[in-house]
Amino acid sequence: MERLWRLAAATALTMAGVAGVVFGLGDRTTLVPPPESAAEGFVRALETGRYGRALPYLSAAAEARVGREGVEAAAGRLRARAGEALDVRGETLSIDGDRAAARALVETRDGELVVELPMVRENGVWAIDGLGELED
Repeated sequence: MERLWRLAAATALTMAGVAGVVFGLGDRTTLVPPPESAAEGFVRALETGRYGRALPYLSAAAEARVGREGVEAAAGRLRARAGEALDVRGETLSIDGDRAAARALVETRDGELVVELPMVRENGVWAIDGLGELED
């Protein structure tokens, strides 16, 4: 029975430690996807024409400002610049509190296209706060 109590205590301490990191210290990249993940996923969704999948990557303010039509227009601008994307990978540029910057590196037949995106931490995850150079 004592073993069971020790296991329960160790589990509770571990969970308290994780909660302390996430909520107390404001985890930005360890237990939540980093900004680069959102940038990469968003640009992949644009490249493949999955606008419904691109919208959840936007912050509430960006979604209200840009909307689905703006996302579709941004995808058109991206395809006009990049052509067919062979690969997309994300890269975090900076993190400053609840703000960050990330970029998506789009590999094309003609080289690499860079799309920089401003980010904001919203509801505990990183969201794209504007379309950068893809915005109208």
